[in-house]
Amino acid sequence: MAVSPDDFFSEFIDSLDTKVEECKQSAQVDSSIASPTPEVNQTNVWKDIEEALYHWTDQILDAESRHERTASFRENIEASLRRQQLDGFLNHHDISELRYIADLWTNLLNCISSYTVGCESVRRDIITYLLELYKLRRITDYLFIETCLRI
Repeated sequence: MAVSPDDFFSEFIDSLDTKVEECKQSAQVDSSIASPTPEVNQTNVWKDIEEALYHWTDQILDAESRHERTASFRENIEASLRRQQLDGFLNHHDISELRYIADLWTNLLNCISSYTVGCESVRRDIITYLLELYKLRRITDYLFIETCLRI
């Protein structure tokens, strides 16, 4: 199954929008919990906690699925490079360069998966990989800028 990097970026950008909405909703829930009104029903609080845990678990499972697709993407690229080298289409230097680019894509996609489950520390890595891919003309300036603005 061929997987396009653009599909991963579409998911990434969509998930960032979702993450912003969830943060807003969480802030609203937090402010309602923090209010000193006696109308706060404790069963609602437990239900909110249960829903938050369920949502986080879904995010972890989604990240695992994305990681598996990234591994499959990497394996497909590697197999294609080997076939092209055996067929004489690519020399050793070309293979090395293309493997480097595949490593960048793979690392970027893994960082994106980590970021979507809440690992804020990978933001710098995401921007670094995006910048390197931009310098190698693998992504457009528009995609680079839009993605940076959304993280």
